[in-house]
Amino acid sequence: MKLNPQKFALAAGILGAAWFVFCAVVVILAPQLALSLFGSVVHMLNVDQFAEVQVTLGGFILGLVQVAVYGYVSGWLLAWLYNRFLNS
Repeated sequence: MKLNPQKFALAAGILGAAWFVFCAVVVILAPQLALSLFGSVVHMLNVDQFAEVQVTLGGFILGLVQVAVYGYVSGWLLAWLYNRFLNS
């Protein structure tokens, strides 16, 4: 079964944007939890330098667009590669 790269990419972009919104909500509502989770993900022992980071509207919109684009491009590439491997 082949994947439609455009549709798969759109789904990946939307999913990436949804995760970004969820992450921003966690940062706003539970900043210490977000900081702890971030430290675990990036293998950092001390993330205290990020303790004063705030979510701004401009930063939120810029990040949302970036994550959606990265998700779209990654999804398209994944579907394209899958289809190539399927045919080989």
